[in-house]
Amino acid sequence: MTANAFSDDIHHSLTVGMNAHISKLQGMGIRTFTLSDELEVTMQVDTAGREIEVILDAEKYPAEIRYTTDGSVPVASSALYAGPITVQDSAHIKAAIFRDGVLQGTPTEKKVDYHRAINKPIHYNSKLYEGYMAGGTNALLDGYRGGLTYLDGPGVFQPGQVELLTSEDGENFISRGIVPTTVPADDPDLLFQEYTFDGNWKTRYIRLKAPRANPGFIFADEIVVW
Repeated sequence: MTANAFSDDIHHSLTVGMNAHISKLQGMGIRTFTLSDELEVTMQVDTAGREIEVILDAEKYPAEIRYTTDGSVPVASSALYAGPITVQDSAHIKAAIFRDGVLQGTPTEKKVDYHRAINKPIHYNSKLYEGYMAGGTNALLDGYRGGLTYLDGPGVFQPGQVELLTSEDGENFISRGIVPTTVPADDPDLLFQEYTFDGNWKTRYIRLKAPRANPGFIFADEIVVW
C-alpha cells in the first residue's frame, strides 16, 4: 500500500466515523456542528500523462455527488461522481451533493486547464516577495489555480491593467492588447478577475505586463496558454 492510499483510507474511515457519531449524538439530543454541503476540490497534475485529475470530497457520508464539466449547474441526471475526473484539455467543473434528487447548498466550481504552457520556463522582471511564493517560481505555469487562503486580505490589489506581448526572437515584442482592471480598488471583498486575450498568434515568447496601481501586493496565478 502506498502512502497516498494509506492516507486516503484514514480519511475515509474518519469521515464515516464522524458521520455515524454525529448522528448518534443528535439522536441523544446533543447539539453538534452541522456537516457542510460544500465540496472540497483537489487536483493532481500529471505532466507525463499530460492530464489533470480532479478529486471531489465531502464531509457528509454517504454523499451523492453529481457534476458537469461545461460550467452548467448540475441536476439530478448529471454525471454521478465515482472517482477522479480526468481532464486532458479544459473543463469548468461544477459539482454538488444531491439528496432525493434535490441539490443541496451551492454548487462548488473549479476551472481546470491542461494547457500548452504547463512547466515551461518563466522569468520575472519584477521582484517576488519570498513570503508569498506559494508553489514556487513556476507556480504561474503548474496547472494549479490559486484560491482564497488565510494569507489573503488587506494589502492585496489587482494591477491597473494587463498587457499581452508576443515575440519570435525574445527581443522584439508586439503588443496584442490591453485588458483593464474592472474590480474596484476600494471593494472590501477579496475578488478575482480573469484577464483574457483572444487571438490566433504564432509566437515563441509571451510577455505579460501588469503595472501596480496601488501600494501593496499583486497576487496572480495560472497563466493559461492555448
